[in-house]
Amino acid sequence: MTRERILATFVVVAPALAVVAVAALWLNGIGPTRTDLVMVVAGSLATMAGVELGYHRYFSHRAFTGPASLVWLLGALGSSAFLGPVMWWATTHRRHHSVTDREGDPHSPHWPYRGARGLAHAHAGWLFRPEYTSMTVTAGEVKDLWQSPRTIAIHRSYLTWAALGLVIPALIGLAADGPWGALTGFLWGGLVRIFLVSHVIWGVNSLGHLRGERAQLPHSGQARNRFWLALPSFGGGNHANHHDAPRVYTTRVRWWQIDIGGAVLRMLSVVGVVSDLKQPTLSKAGQK
Repeated sequence: MTRERILATFVVVAPALAVVAVAALWLNGIGPTRTDLVMVVAGSLATMAGVELGYHRYFSHRAFTGPASLVWLLGALGSSAFLGPVMWWATTHRRHHSVTDREGDPHSPHWPYRGARGLAHAHAGWLFRPEYTSMTVTAGEVKDLWQSPRTIAIHRSYLTWAALGLVIPALIGLAADGPWGALTGFLWGGLVRIFLVSHVIWGVNSLGHLRGERAQLPHSGQARNRFWLALPSFGGGNHANHHDAPRVYTTRVRWWQIDIGGAVLRMLSVVGVVSDLKQPTLSKAGQK
């Protein structure tokens, strides 16, 4: 079994088993402690910020500029989601944009399969297809990232940050509630957190290309906006808007659309932490 398939199996199977375990414990009267709940909520929010603002908007699309400390923080938090090293993730995402819902798209529910099989493929099945996951595919498609020693260092330290995302909640649980707290901290703050974040991100890949408000540009494929997915994904659920203008810092086009990630970047820009926010321009999709 390849390294990529081992990691895919872990991120798909282990968090799901953890959800089953904590549910069984809860049904038997052993619910999460206050520490567990704080860790799973705060950890999920921080990890989602790392994926959506770091992996997605900064590394994949260069939608803003930030200091080294922020880049490291976002890269580390994104890595803790166990969704793959940053170079690999950015390569996959850029390829998705270049051939959206056409031959070569790594995770489309419309190609190479359709219907329920296509949905399963787009959600997580593609992770087990070596033609999409081989680490050797990254060099040519992210040349700009390979020119950054900082990004290379974040990429190479991926497993360290991913492991710390499991170890730190266990240590916090140990300090708060002893050995049992270490176990529940590992489950809730570690694996359940990964389960929640990964399925939201995968949901954008799969459900974000099915029914919903659609962008008008041909290169957007079947990308759709889903209001209910935009909130937990920090704006990623405005997927049609994102495909319409992938390099801008926000996915919000209409006043009522939710983009927590874009709001955070605006606030960081106001206080001078980030700069060079790539601004949106109204397209036909945004003007309707």
